[in-house]
Amino acid sequence: MQKITLAFVVVGLLCSRAAQAQTWELVQDEDGIKVWTREVKGGSILEIKAQTVIELPAKRIWDVICDVQKYIEFMPYIQDLRIVGTHENGIYLYQRIDPPLVSERDYALKVVIEPDEGRGVYKRSWSPANDRAPEKNPDVVRVEINTGNWTITSMSPNSTKVVYYLYTDPGGSLPAWMVNKANKTSVPSLLSAVTKRSHDPTWTR
Repeated sequence: MQKITLAFVVVGLLCSRAAQAQTWELVQDEDGIKVWTREVKGGSILEIKAQTVIELPAKRIWDVICDVQKYIEFMPYIQDLRIVGTHENGIYLYQRIDPPLVSERDYALKVVIEPDEGRGVYKRSWSPANDRAPEKNPDVVRVEINTGNWTITSMSPNSTKVVYYLYTDPGGSLPAWMVNKANKTSVPSLLSAVTKRSHDPTWTR
């Protein structure tokens, strides 16, 4: 009986340590944007999550995020963007980006759109769908790992919490430390771009 009890204690400690190892760690809190990272079991690339509050209605923010055909006007790094198909809950999207310091990347995504206006919660998530991408360009690295989401939550009629989550490996020969550092820079810039666009009085969808 004592051995069984001890075994449960050991398992409990191991589970506790594993949970602690995968806890979100706050790594940046600047200009109203908080950024967290989290280890992924068996991997060296970190998950990343960023959050900000925009003093505008949630529907306004949601409309900006869903206006994908105009992303090239305000989202950083995007060189090409095309809707390449539709499905029951959203679209298939192809993007080519030109991030700093490295060669261009491209990928296709399955985007799932989940608005819940009654609860004031809107979610847009994506996963890889490279079978929908055009033929590979030898000068562009195709990204195989790319999952994430936007979650827009109404806090009051004119205040909205915006959360962006991303887990991606840009591929190529980049070391993990460089990828993680780049993500910590690029993800806040996306939230800043959405904030700026949402406040732009000339923008309409």
